[in-house]
Amino acid sequence: MYTLFYILQGFTSTFLYYVNPFYHKKMKKLFKHRISLCESCILFKKSTRQCSVCDCFMDIKTKCIFKLDKEGHALMDSEPACPLKKW
Repeated sequence: MYTLFYILQGFTSTFLYYVNPFYHKKMKKLFKHRISLCESCILFKKSTRQCSVCDCFMDIKTKCIFKLDKEGHALMDSEPACPLKKW
């Protein structure tokens, strides 16, 4: 469940993405890395650009800001953002 903190964190990140060129470059690189991992996965549905496991639209999900676990994998409500823990 999203709290006000995560909503504000997402707003701040989006704001910085469009205003700060250094942050924009860093995040764009991260988003490209995530989507390339998804596109190379055998469970990626190319026709709809969805994950077969979680049914998320990956062009959107890969651009979200997540907390990270100790190994650097993204977490969504204490579950891995990528069901296979690829990112």
